[in-house]
Amino acid sequence: MTVISLRSEDIDSQGRIKFKADWKNITSIYATNQTTLKIVDNLPHSLTRLSLAGCSEIIKLDSFPPDLEALDLFGCTNLSSLSLTSLAQKSPTKLGILNLSNCEKIEFTEELKRDLQVLERNGCKVIYPKDNRNIAEAGLKLARIANMENKSAVINTRLLLSRYFTELVEERDRQGLLAENLLTVLNILETNPQHFSWVEEIATIFVGDGCINQPVAGFFEIATWLIASSYEDHQKKIEALTPLMVMSAIIYFIKSELQKDQEEKLSPSYEVEVGMLMLKAVHNRILDEGKIKSPWFAIPQKIAYENRDEVQKFLNTENLDKVYSLATNILKQSTREKTQFFENAKNAHMWGAIAFPEVFEDVKNSAGRNSGMSEADSPNTFKKRVVDVEDIIMNKIMELTRSIFPSLQVVVKATKSLMDKEDEMERI
Repeated sequence: MTVISLRSEDIDSQGRIKFKADWKNITSIYATNQTTLKIVDNLPHSLTRLSLAGCSEIIKLDSFPPDLEALDLFGCTNLSSLSLTSLAQKSPTKLGILNLSNCEKIEFTEELKRDLQVLERNGCKVIYPKDNRNIAEAGLKLARIANMENKSAVINTRLLLSRYFTELVEERDRQGLLAENLLTVLNILETNPQHFSWVEEIATIFVGDGCINQPVAGFFEIATWLIASSYEDHQKKIEALTPLMVMSAIIYFIKSELQKDQEEKLSPSYEVEVGMLMLKAVHNRILDEGKIKSPWFAIPQKIAYENRDEVQKFLNTENLDKVYSLATNILKQSTREKTQFFENAKNAHMWGAIAFPEVFEDVKNSAGRNSGMSEADSPNTFKKRVVDVEDIIMNKIMELTRSIFPSLQVVVKATKSLMDKEDEMERI
C-alpha cells in the first residue's frame, strides 16, 4: 500500500493520525477535509506527498520526512507561522511545491518570508494566498459549503470538490484553471441549492475509494449536469448533456472490449484514467473537425498517471477510432432521441430535476406526502414507499418529456445497445 486517503476513523481522540502496521512504506497521504485532525507528527520517512487541504483544525505540523516533495496546506485556517518556520529550518531538500492558499492565521512577516526564501532557493514553488484570485475565491466558496446548516447532507460533495481542486495538481491542469472550473460549479450551486441533493448522490459514488482520478471523473459528471441546468431552452439542455452520453459509450466500450477475457485486459485500477483520456482524445478530435461548436466543459487536458504504460497501451489508434465512431453516432442523433436516452437512464430523476425544475420539487414533495411515508416506518416498509415515490416521479418525468416530443420513438443503434445492456453498463 503506497497511497492512503485518510478517513475520520484513522484519527484518534487527540486529533492525531492512527498509523497502521501496513502503512510503513506509504508514499502519499491525502487527508482532505479531515476536520478532526489537529496534530500531524511522526510521519513515515517514506512519505513524498502530503495533502492536508481543508484540514481547518490543524494547529501543529511538526513532521517533515526527508524526501517530502509536495505539501498542500490549502485551507489550514488554524495553522500558525511557527510550523512554516520549522519547515524552513528543517528544509526538506526535495520539496518542490508548498501550497499556502487560504491559510488565514499565517502572518507573512519579513522574517517568515526570509525563511520561505530558503525553500524557494532550493527549487520549491511556494503558492501564496494572493497568487491567484480565483484560487482564493474558490477556497472561500468551498468553506461556505462546509458551514452550511445541512452540511452533513453535502459532506461527499465538499470532499469531492476539494479533492478535485487540490490533489496532485502538479500532474494535472494548472490550479488556476481548476479554480475557474470549480467557481463555475459553485456559483450554480449557490444560486440553485436544490441541486445539492442529486449532486451529493453523484459525489458519494466518486469518493468511495482513494483513486486520485475518481474526483476528476465525478467533477466532470456533476459539472455537465449543472451546466445543462443553467439553460432554459430544452434543446440546449440536451446538447449540454451530450458529453455524458459519449462518456457512457466509452465506459461500455471499456467494459465490453478492454476488460473481457484476454491476455492483456485493462485493470480496473486504471479504468478511470483510460476512460477520461479517451474522452479527452475524442473531444479534441471532434472539436478540431468542427463537429461541435465549442469545447465541452471540464474536459481535463492532463490527468495524474496518464503516462503509465498500463494506461497508454490501451490508447492506441484502433481503440480511439472505435470510441470516436461511437461519439460521432451519438452526435448525429436528434434531440428527441437524446432525450429518450436520459428518460430511460438509471439516474433519470436528475434529468427530471434539470429539465422541469419548476414542477419537479412539487411532484417529489406531493408524492412523498401521498405515499404516507413516515420516520416510524420499518426499513422494508420505508424502502417500498421510497420506490412508490420514485415511480410517481418517473411517471411524471415521462409525461412531461412526451409533452415536448409526442412521438418519441426508438434511438439509433449506438445508444440503444447501451440501454439494452443496462445491467452491464456503469451509471451515466
